[in-house]
Amino acid sequence: MRELQGQGGSAFSIAPAAGGDTGFTDSSDVAMAVRQRVGEWGLTVSAERGQAWLAGNRPLRLNVDGSVITRQEQRPTATFGVAADRRFGPMDASVAVSWLSERETILGGHFNPALGFRGAETVFLDGEVARRFGAWRVGGAVRYGLTRPRGSAQIADGSRLTSEAWSFDVSRANIFAYGHTLGLRVSQPLRVSGGELAFDLPVAFDYATETPILGRQSLSLSPEGREIMSEIAWAAPLFGGYARASAFHRRQPGHFSNAPDDLGGLISFNASF
Repeated sequence: MRELQGQGGSAFSIAPAAGGDTGFTDSSDVAMAVRQRVGEWGLTVSAERGQAWLAGNRPLRLNVDGSVITRQEQRPTATFGVAADRRFGPMDASVAVSWLSERETILGGHFNPALGFRGAETVFLDGEVARRFGAWRVGGAVRYGLTRPRGSAQIADGSRLTSEAWSFDVSRANIFAYGHTLGLRVSQPLRVSGGELAFDLPVAFDYATETPILGRQSLSLSPEGREIMSEIAWAAPLFGGYARASAFHRRQPGHFSNAPDDLGGLISFNASF
């Protein structure tokens, strides 16, 4: 979508921008996006159908030697979004609203079928602003999400989750030679920040009427940790293709408070023939 809005590609490969971050690994089966200028504004409509990839594997069958063939489990998702962007001199700004529909998952999380979940609907609000100072570009983005689960009568009214993500980056174009870009990004991937899942569950039994007594039980999905990801990235045309190199650091990866820091790097090269 950034290319449609005329903002160009990003040098960053690891740290996510806040906009478009769903908080889980997914893949796209089919996607489309159309942009139309309306006066000084650009309007973009997008739609996508894909799969949420779960952490567990599903056993498929046994080999003749007794080993198990497995496949990573997937659940269907669908996304529809509308975005508006505009340039104000050296400043680019955009706002967007999108709707994410999940079947059998809630922000990529899978629950036991006994709880009665049948997926969730999420509305995301996104905002992004960037300003150029000559060859320098400074930008930031935020995302806010509101999720409501679908399910049986066990799921009580008021069940909802709020989530948020943010990112900040600074980059310099043509830093070593024409086409070379060097940038630094700091971001927080999407994180559940509030709300709860509420259930109407039996907590006692009335022997006089032989009926269960229901009580409200709540489950908070807000993690104790907070992942902060930093990436320094370089990108440039090279040998008729495009090369990228990144070094990254993740604090409390996965939003687990006791998870050790994660350090790593990436080098990639791609070209068209």
